[in-house]
Amino acid sequence: MPNHDKPPPYTLIVADDDFDHADAASEMLKELGWEVKVAHSGQEAIALTQDLPYSVLLCDFNMPGMNGIEVLRGIDRTRTAFVMLTGLTDPHVVADALRHDCDDYAFKPVSDWSAMNTKLRSVASRLQSRIATQKEAHKLAQMADWQAWKAGFLKKDQEDDMQQLLRMLHVQFNQDANFTQLLDLIEEATRVDPSKSMRVKVPIDVLGLVVSALRPIAKFSDGIGIAASILGDAPRLKSVQLSDLLDTVTGKYFEQWTRFAKMRNHTFTTFVDPQLRYLGGYWLKIDKESVLKALNELVVNAFKHCDQHSSIGLTLTGDANRISVIVTNPPHSQPANVGNVEIVGLPREFEAQAFRLFYRLKDEAAITIYEEDWPMGLGLPLVRSVFYNADGEVGLHNETWHLSGSPDPVVLCTARASLPL
Repeated sequence: MPNHDKPPPYTLIVADDDFDHADAASEMLKELGWEVKVAHSGQEAIALTQDLPYSVLLCDFNMPGMNGIEVLRGIDRTRTAFVMLTGLTDPHVVADALRHDCDDYAFKPVSDWSAMNTKLRSVASRLQSRIATQKEAHKLAQMADWQAWKAGFLKKDQEDDMQQLLRMLHVQFNQDANFTQLLDLIEEATRVDPSKSMRVKVPIDVLGLVVSALRPIAKFSDGIGIAASILGDAPRLKSVQLSDLLDTVTGKYFEQWTRFAKMRNHTFTTFVDPQLRYLGGYWLKIDKESVLKALNELVVNAFKHCDQHSSIGLTLTGDANRISVIVTNPPHSQPANVGNVEIVGLPREFEAQAFRLFYRLKDEAAITIYEEDWPMGLGLPLVRSVFYNADGEVGLHNETWHLSGSPDPVVLCTARASLPL
């Protein structure tokens, strides 16, 4: 029930082309606590609702120019409650008003202004509830927008900022000297004729120190350029035929990975689902160079993050819609200690952080024996960029596997990726 002791929360607009009735209604309702404004046409009533943040409109149906239904259709119902006032006994008028979502109706002439006051206050109370609901919905929408903005910032927008930072660093690193070229020149000079170093009166041991200092700077500079290029460029409009990709993976790259495996006494195996060979005529919408570098990074990453004498596997499966890649390696025999809890396999924080730029595990920095296309902690972030740009997926997780020949399940660090065909 409306509380008649409190003043109504909103201004009341009385719209009636009958001046005498409008003035009489205004005076009666003011005595009942309402702040009242009077309009003598539909256009004037609509204008008043637009001037007020919220209002209750008591509107006569039969007015020249615009009737009550037309006024009802012309107001903002999120800010205005509407009560139809009619002297007509035609039930179709009331039905039409209710069909257009008016809040209530009353008949002229009004004989009981106390009952009218109760009706108007009830309508105002319902408007209050609507406004509260709208504000809550708006608040939730803002929260949703904020969450979306945060997600965008942490993903795309953050990468956009990173691209700008990478471009800036790349320019700063290379505007005065190309460190890679400088390093090549020094190494070439000492390799061909070490005595050449004496022409600039630099002892050979100092020159060696300079080379050692320049090498990571050159690598870092190159890496920044690679990252800025891959993250900043639009996806390349190229395709590779599945048969061509499979031939390269099982030929040239298998030989390379077998050579890598021997460096730390690993065993490397590749399995290609025969079904993929039947789909050899299908195309992947990605350039061959990028996907091969991405696959190489996933395999090299597996070589790095396991003990010597481990078995690393690459599996390629698929159907007419997608090709799937699985790279597995056993975790280090020494469990990671995270928060005083020993974890076998890939630490969960690495699962979450692996695809961030420049994030590296402690032991990775010491394993520099492998030839990598994307150095300096750039590999996995660029793998993600390559797959995402081609509408693919990639992830790195601990998984429990049941391997043949062993009754017990084992934990494997597993990289899974897929691309559409």
